[in-house]
Amino acid sequence: MEATMDGDGDDFVAVDNCATPTDAHLIKGVLESAGLTAVTTDNHLLQAYDWLTPAAGGVRVLVPASEAAAARQTLVDYRAGELMLADEEDAGKPAFEQLGTPIYSPDIATLLSFVLVHPAFGAGIHLLNARTLQPGGAGALAWAWFLALATGSLATIMLVAQGSDAALNPALAAFGLSLLTAIWYLSFAQAHSKAVLQRFGPAYPRRSVAPLAIGVFAVELALGCAVGMGIS
Repeated sequence: MEATMDGDGDDFVAVDNCATPTDAHLIKGVLESAGLTAVTTDNHLLQAYDWLTPAAGGVRVLVPASEAAAARQTLVDYRAGELMLADEEDAGKPAFEQLGTPIYSPDIATLLSFVLVHPAFGAGIHLLNARTLQPGGAGALAWAWFLALATGSLATIMLVAQGSDAALNPALAAFGLSLLTAIWYLSFAQAHSKAVLQRFGPAYPRRSVAPLAIGVFAVELALGCAVGMGIS
């Protein structure tokens, strides 16, 4: 192994070989941050003629022979991640607020509004969450959406129960209600879901929406039967 000599007569020995000058300077910085002396060799040559890298064996990082053992141990620790500072480890992680009281998942509630229970269910879940998330509870816009979807849902149930005798085609009414639900989600509910994730992260404490969904579905079914029997 080729060695050079520092000003104190100590031989320099290679402790690492890097594929690029950039990698070599990174390793040199790691060693210097540990209080060791480090230099690189062949970096200018290989930076100009990178095709010589295999023949030259890469860019070498040298340290005084007396520091070689410490340098090699430093590189072992570095590659094992043990030199990472605690602040650096968490630097990329966003700081989420702590949610003391569980809330309902707005995304699950919205999904159920489309596929199982009537659209007012999702809007109602947002009202319940607002009691926990906002000091003053839900705003006027949240209540307006809930009332609009609840009214549309009840009207659609009655039209479906009336069947062919209905003043408005039940299928058309159901389509209009679905469109209104989509507008509610895109203009209001989606922003609420994103705000919850941004404030509390994806692992926030959740309360199951299943009991509410089953209860609302049962009431909706009973109401539809009652309206149908009353009409007949």
